Amino acid sequence: TEFRTLTNIFSEHLVRSGGLLIADDYNFNIGHFNNCRIITGYINPLKLPPLFKDWLRKYYAEEIIMKGNEKNSVDEMNWLNWIPSGGTVAVLQSDKMPVWPKGTIVTSKTGLDDLITAVHPVFAKYNAEAKERAMVFIAKMNPYVKIYETSEIKDGKKVTNYTYIVERSKPVLIPFIKFISE
Repeated sequence: TEFRTLTNIFSEHLVRSGGLLIADDYNFNIGHFNNCRIITGYINPLKLPPLFKDWLRKYYAEEIIMKGNEKNSVDEMNWLNWIPSGGTVAVLQSDKMPVWPKGTIVTSKTGLDDLITAVHPVFAKYNAEAKERAMVFIAKMNPYVKIYETSEIKDGKKVTNYTYIVERSKPVLIPFIKFISE
């Protein structure tokens, strides 16, 4: 994944520059590639579903190599180590393609709470505070969950609401129920 991403970006450089690869571009991209490999090398031994691990590698390749975003390898490895082992992968998808591996929960609902409920039906019975706590936890462990914040004034007080939206056709890891229990 990482090497393919690197060769794609070099191809883009070569096309844009008439077949010349500038040393600074090469060094910049190789530096990001090396950093990405440090982080993704830490993913394999983790006890996470293989589909989720594959998509974590894709996420890092895109963020670090393609987009050039800096990531601190120590912070990222600590974050990866923090993700609880096991769980179920769920995907937001409205059509039949692509086909996901056996055991993947596929739903057409965009909200993170809907994905959690699809995996753990008892989640629908949680109180609002427990649901929020679980969604914050799961959003932190999934790069493909986006958090949107809206604020309004009610009875003279500022009230902030958070909406957790899952990206289409991107795997989301829902941990075992013991990690999100009331």
